[in-house]
Amino acid sequence: MVSLRRRLLVTNDEVEKTSLRRELLNRLSEGRRLLGYDMILRSPRSGLKQNHLNTPPIALYLMHKELSAKDRQNSGREVVSECQPQKTDEGGLKQIVLEFQTVISKIGDAIEVSFALYDTSTKEIVTEEYYVKCSTSGMPEDESLIGNAKTIFKDVTMEERATLCLLVKVVRIGKLVSESSKKSSKSDNAGFCLRRPIGIGLLQVSTLKTGQRMKEQRIPIWTSSSDQLFSSAAEHILQKSLKDFVESSDFAVIVKMAMFSQAGEVADMTLKGIRITNRIAMTPVPQSRRNDLYVTLVDGDFSKEKSGSFEISVSARRKDGTSVLECASIGPGCTPQTTHKSLVLYHQNTPRWNERVRFSLAPQDFSRIHLYFEVYQWSAKEKSNQKPPIAFGFFVPSKPNGTVIDDGKHEIGLFKAKNANADPEDYLEKDLGEQGTKLRLTIETTLSSNRLTQKDGIFYLMNWKENPDKISEALAALPNADPNDVVKFLSPILGSLFCMLEDQQKLAMFIFNNVMHVILLILEDKTGRYSPFKTELERFIEEEFTSSEVHEHLLRSFLYYLEKMESKNHQRYIMMGLKALYYLFRLVRTSHRNKIMQIESKEAQEQEASALEAEISKVFDSFSELLTSADKAYLPLQTVVLKSFPRTFALLNDVFPPKDLLSLFTRFYTSIPDKNALAGPKLTILKSLIEQDFYLKDVGLVKQILVMTVQTANQHLPRSKSEEAQCLSVLLSMCNQVHQCLVDNPKVSCILCPLIPTLCDVARNPKGSRSIRLDAFTLVLHLFHILSTDALNDFISSHDGTSRKKLLMEIVQALLQLMRKGYDRSWFAMWMFAYVTGSKLIHVLARHLRERLSEFDKDLKLWGGFFDACLAFVSAPHLQVEESTRKPKMVTDIYAKDIRVEICTIFVEMWEEVGLKQNKLVSSMIGPSIDLMLLPSIHLKKMGLQLYASLLRRVVNDTMSVEQVYLPTVDALIKLSKEHNDSLSDFQTFLLTRLDELFSGSTPEMERAVSGMLKDLRHLLSLLKEFDTIPEGIEWDDERTLATLRLMEFFKKSNRLTPYITYVHELASGHESANRMTEAGLAVLLHANLIDWSSNVLKPILSFPKETNFERKQKLYHMAIKYFDNGKNWERSIALRDELIEQERKAHRYTVVAQILREQADSFQLISEADRYSAEYFRVAFYGKKFPPTLRGKEFVYRGFECERITAFIARMQSIYPNAEVIKKSNAEVSPEIVEGDGQWFVIATVTPSSMWEMKGEPMPMELQSLPSNVLQFRRTSDINVFTYMRPFRKKAEKSANEFEDLWTAHHFLVTAETFPGVLSRSEVVERHVVERSPIVNAIQSISAKNKDIVNLCKRCGEDSGSSQVSSLTMALNGVIDAEVNGGVKMYSQAFFVDEYLRENPDDAGNVARLKEVLRDSVDVLEMALRVHRTVCPANLQALQQKMEVFFEKMKTEIRQTCL
Repeated sequence: MVSLRRRLLVTNDEVEKTSLRRELLNRLSEGRRLLGYDMILRSPRSGLKQNHLNTPPIALYLMHKELSAKDRQNSGREVVSECQPQKTDEGGLKQIVLEFQTVISKIGDAIEVSFALYDTSTKEIVTEEYYVKCSTSGMPEDESLIGNAKTIFKDVTMEERATLCLLVKVVRIGKLVSESSKKSSKSDNAGFCLRRPIGIGLLQVSTLKTGQRMKEQRIPIWTSSSDQLFSSAAEHILQKSLKDFVESSDFAVIVKMAMFSQAGEVADMTLKGIRITNRIAMTPVPQSRRNDLYVTLVDGDFSKEKSGSFEISVSARRKDGTSVLECASIGPGCTPQTTHKSLVLYHQNTPRWNERVRFSLAPQDFSRIHLYFEVYQWSAKEKSNQKPPIAFGFFVPSKPNGTVIDDGKHEIGLFKAKNANADPEDYLEKDLGEQGTKLRLTIETTLSSNRLTQKDGIFYLMNWKENPDKISEALAALPNADPNDVVKFLSPILGSLFCMLEDQQKLAMFIFNNVMHVILLILEDKTGRYSPFKTELERFIEEEFTSSEVHEHLLRSFLYYLEKMESKNHQRYIMMGLKALYYLFRLVRTSHRNKIMQIESKEAQEQEASALEAEISKVFDSFSELLTSADKAYLPLQTVVLKSFPRTFALLNDVFPPKDLLSLFTRFYTSIPDKNALAGPKLTILKSLIEQDFYLKDVGLVKQILVMTVQTANQHLPRSKSEEAQCLSVLLSMCNQVHQCLVDNPKVSCILCPLIPTLCDVARNPKGSRSIRLDAFTLVLHLFHILSTDALNDFISSHDGTSRKKLLMEIVQALLQLMRKGYDRSWFAMWMFAYVTGSKLIHVLARHLRERLSEFDKDLKLWGGFFDACLAFVSAPHLQVEESTRKPKMVTDIYAKDIRVEICTIFVEMWEEVGLKQNKLVSSMIGPSIDLMLLPSIHLKKMGLQLYASLLRRVVNDTMSVEQVYLPTVDALIKLSKEHNDSLSDFQTFLLTRLDELFSGSTPEMERAVSGMLKDLRHLLSLLKEFDTIPEGIEWDDERTLATLRLMEFFKKSNRLTPYITYVHELASGHESANRMTEAGLAVLLHANLIDWSSNVLKPILSFPKETNFERKQKLYHMAIKYFDNGKNWERSIALRDELIEQERKAHRYTVVAQILREQADSFQLISEADRYSAEYFRVAFYGKKFPPTLRGKEFVYRGFECERITAFIARMQSIYPNAEVIKKSNAEVSPEIVEGDGQWFVIATVTPSSMWEMKGEPMPMELQSLPSNVLQFRRTSDINVFTYMRPFRKKAEKSANEFEDLWTAHHFLVTAETFPGVLSRSEVVERHVVERSPIVNAIQSISAKNKDIVNLCKRCGEDSGSSQVSSLTMALNGVIDAEVNGGVKMYSQAFFVDEYLRENPDDAGNVARLKEVLRDSVDVLEMALRVHRTVCPANLQALQQKMEVFFEKMKTEIRQTCL
C-alpha cells in the first residue's frame, strides 16, 4: 500500500491515478475486513462503495458470502515466525530443492558427485542424476556454480516421500591405481580421466518438513573394498548388510535441502536458472517437449579376457559414421558429451555398472542412428591415456516401421576391434561372424518422449495416410492402448481421427467410438494425472480443429445409437457420448462454424443452421424419451444425461433463437420424472438456464422462467436439507439475474409472491443451518424490496381469515429472527438493505394489524411479535449513530433521516391503539424495553424508560403486585450480565434512579411495591457485578464459586429456578475444569434435589429436553455418578446407585437394575483394591484492614489438590492477593500490630483431617476399627469438618537432656461451617478447641502409630510384593530398630520408668503401664515384620536384613528388661 501511495503521488497520468486510487481503496476495504471492521464493498472498476441503491441486493449478498468464506479460510492459517517451520497442507505434490555445498575429500583427484532419488520399495533410481564436477578442493570446478549448484526434484507425492531416499554417488577422476595406494599425486594423474567409484551416501526424504527454510545436511559416504558392490551399495546399506561397507572418515558431502508444495515457488526457481531433475518415467504434461532415450549400462561379461579393469564408451552414430555431437550426459548439470565413458571397476572381468546415460536426440534422428559401444581394458601400469578398444558393439533403438524399440534389457554381442571407430558399413550391413567374440554387454533402454512412440497402433493411427491398410488395425488397438501413450499424443491422435472421419465415412461409427474413448480418458481420470489435458483438449478444439464436415457425422453416429437405445451394446456407446456430451457439442459447434465460414450465400447459411437445429432437436428429443422411460436399466443413462445437460445447453445460445432455445429446454425439463434421486440434477439444470442471459431482453420469456422456477421451488423446498440449499441457490441466482427486469416491470414481480410463506417458514426454522436461513432471509427481503407497497398489501389481503393471520405471523417472526440473528455484524451493506426493507415491511404490517385490532385477544402472539420486531429494529447496532463519529455519515449516505424515529413513531401509535390490553404483553415487552434503555440515544433511552414505567404502573394498578414485571426483569438482567456485563452500572444508574423519581409521588401501595422491587433488583445487580468482576483462572475458583452460590441463593429465594439451574451447571463445569470431580458431582445434585421421582412433565432447559421428573432426575444422578467415579469417590456413587435401584425396582425394570448392580460391584471392587490419595487441607488466617470484611480477621480451611505441596498452595494464594505478606512462623502467635495493621497478611499452614471423637479424646468407633486400612484412610478424609494441627511446647524454662521428657504438644482442633468435600473448596472456621498432651501420652501415641503402620505395610507386602512396598517396609523397620539401638528404649526408661517420675506425676501410673504395654507390643510387631521382610526382600537387601535381626535381638532384650 505504501508503494501504491508513492506511485499515486508522483504520477501525472489520470488513467493511472484512477487505477491506483481504486486499488488502494480495495486494499483498505480488505484490511478492514481482516481486522473485523464493517465490510465495505467497492466496485472493482470504479472503486465506489456498493450498496443496494447501486447494486442488486442478491449480488451484494453473494459478494458478502464469498468474502466471508475467504476471510474464514485466511484466518484458519497460522502466522509463522521466521524461525519456526511453516505448517502447510501435507497433501498434493511436493518439490524437493537441493543445493550442493561441498564434498569433503582427502585425495588429490577431481571428484564427480551426482544426486538422484532412490525408491527403497522398488530398489530403483527413479530420477535422473543431478551432476556436479568438483575440483580437488571439493568445490564446483565451474566457479559460477559455487553457491548456485541447485536443482529441483519435481512432483514427489506424499506416499512416495516415506519410501524415497536421496542417493549420492561419489566418483573420482584420474589414473587407475591399486587398492593399496589410492592416494596419488596430481602429476601422476595428469591426462588420465578414468572414472573410479568411491562410495555412496543416503538421506531419507521423510526427514524434510514442508515449508522449512533450506537446511544444511551432512551426508556420510559409505565405501567398500570391492568396486563390484558399488551398483548395489544402496540396497545393502538400507538392509543394514554392512560387512563389506564402512562409513568413511575421508569423504562426506554437504548439501542444503528443502521441500515445497507450491508450484509457483518452483516456477520462480526455474526462472532463476535452477535446473530441473526429471523423472525417468515420463509423466504426460501438456505442451511439453521431451525426447530422451535413457541407456543403462547394466553389466558385462569379459571373463574370456585376462584379468583387468574395463571401460565402456557409448555414442550415437549415424549410418555414415558421424557421431551425433553433444547428445550424451549423466543428467542435468553435466555438460553434454559426444561420447560417454563408463565407470572403471577395478579388476572385475564381469563388471556390474548400473550406470544410466541420457541421450537427447531430435525425433527425426531416431530412425537414422544407432548406439555404438567400445570396450577398453586398463591396468594400473598404464603410462598413456590413449589406447585402442579391444571390442565394439552396436544397438539400433528403432524398429523398421519407424517406432522406437520397447523398453527393457537388451544383450549386445561384441566384436573384435581391428581399430578405433569402425565403419558402420562394415558392421551394419555385413556379416561379422568371423569377428565375433564371446564377450557380452547388457544394456537397458527407457524412452521418455512425447514425440516418438513405441506402440505400432498409435504410430499407424498418426500416420494413417502413409499406412491406409493399417487403419482398421489402428482403430481396433486404440481402446486397449496405454492411456499414457494416448494422452501424450492427444492432439495428433484427435487430428488423425477427425481427418479420417471426413475421408473414411464407412468407418464413422468406429471413429466416433474412438473419439469418445480418447475424450473420456481425460474426463474419467480419477488420479488427477490427466487433469491438465482438459486445457489441451479445449486448445485443440479452438485452435487446431479445422474440420467443417465432422459435426454431421458425429451427430448422425450419436443419433444412431440413441434411436436404438434398447440394445445393451448401444447403451454402452450412448453412455460414452453422454459423459463426453459437452466436448461432443463443442466439436459440433466448432465444425458447424467452420462450415458456415465456407458458405458465401446467406440463404445457404440459414439452411445449414436449420439443418443443425433439427439434428440437435432430435438428440434432445431422444434425451426426453430416455428420461420418460420407467425401465430401471436406463437409470444410469438418465443420471448422466441430467449431469451433462447444464454445460452442454450453454453451448446452444448461438445455435438457436431465444424462444426456440427455451422451448427446447422446457421440453427437456418437463420430461424429467419427479423422483427424489433426480431432484438434485433437476435443480442444477434449472439453475444453468437461469444463469444464462439469452432470455433477459424478452419479458415474456422471463415470465415463463419465473413461473417454472416458482413451481419448482414450492415443490422442492419442503423436502430434505440438501434440496433446500440447492433450491435456495436457484432462487438466489434467479432473483439476481432478473433483478433489473423485475424493477422495470413491477407486475412481473407478483409472480414471486407465492414464495413468501414458504421462504418465511424456511427462514425461521430453528433446525435449519444458518447459511440456509440467511439465504431464505435474503430472498424474503428481496421480494419485499422489489414488490410495491400496494402489491404487497394486495397479496396479504388476498388471504382470508386464518390464512392471513398465519401469513402475517410468518412475516413477523421472520423479520424478528432476522433482526436478532441475521447477518454477520460486519455485513454493513446488507444490514442497511435490511433496515430499509424492514421499515417498509413494518408500515405494511401496521396497516394490517390495525384492521385486525378487534381480534387482539386471538392475535396476542402476533402483536407481541410485531412490537418485539419494532424494538429490535430501533435497537439495531448499525443504527446507533451516536456510538461512532464515522457511522453517521455511512448511514446518512443511504438514509436522509434517522430511520429509528420513524419506527418509534409507528410503535407508539400502535401501542396506544392497544390501550387497556397492554398488560397482556407485559412479559414479552420487559426485555425489549430494557434493551432500549441501554442504547446511546437519549431519545430511545427515555422511550424505553417510559415503556417500562407504563408497564409497571399498569400491572401494579391491576394486580397490586409487581410480580408480572419483576420476574421478566430478573430474566432480562441475567441475560444482560452475560451479553453486556459492562452495561450493568449504566443500567442501575439510569433505570433504578429514574424509577425512584417517577414513582416517588405515587400512592403508598404503589410506592411500597415498587421500592421493594427496586431493592431486590439492586441486590441482584450487586451480585451480578461481583460475579462478573472476578478474573478468569483456576486460582480464582473459590471466589467465583462463592459468587455463584450467592446468586443461586438469590434465585432460589425468588423462585427463579431456571437461572438457578443454569448456575448450578456452570458451577459443575467449573469444578470439572479444575479437576474437582467430587465437587462437580455435588453441584449436579443441587439440581437433582429440586426434582422428585414423579411422572410430571418438565419443560426443556439447557441441554435437557422435554421429559418427566423421573427421566430428568435419573439423568442427573448418572451425571453425578460419573463425576464421583472420576473423582474416585465410589462410596457416594454407590449410595446414588442404591436409590436408582430402588426406583427401578418399583418400575419393574429389572434389566436396568442388573446393569446398575454390575456397576456397583465394580465400584466395591475399586474401593477394596485401588489406591486413593486424599486431598491436602490448609489453614488460612487473614489479618489486616486491607482485606475485605468477609475475610478480615477470619480463619478458613481450604481443600487443596491431591498431594499438593504447601509451597504451591501459597503461590496460588499470592496470585489472588499479590500484595499480601505470608507470615512465615505459622505456629507463632500473631501480634496485634499485624491483626489491626493497615496492610494484608495471612498465615498459611497444613492441617490434618480429624474427627469429633478424636477432638473429645474418645477411642475410635468400633465400626471404623474393623475397616481395611485403605478404606479407613479414605473415610477419615471424607465428609469431615474437623481438622487439627499440632504445636510442640515446653513447660519447663530450661531444656532437658532427654527430649522425650519435655515433649508437650498443643493439638488445635478447627471445626468448619461446612463439611468437605462440598461445592465450595473452602469453609470458615466456626469453632476452635485446644487439647494439651503430656510427654508420656505423646510417646504412647507415637509408638502405637508406628506399630499400626508396620502392620499395614506387612499386609500390603503380602498382597503385593512389588519393589515399592518392600522398600517402604525396609525403611520403616530400619528406622525403628536402628533408632531403638541408638537409645530409644533407654531414653523412654530414663524419662518415664523411674520412681521420681511417678512421685511427681502420680496420675500417670496408668500411662506408664500403657507405655510398657505398647513397647512389648512393638517387639511382637517387629518380630513378625522381620519374618515378612526376610521372605520378600531382594538379594541385595539380605545383608541389611541380617544387620536388623542382630540389632533387633539387642533391642528385644533391652525392652524385656525395661518393661518387667
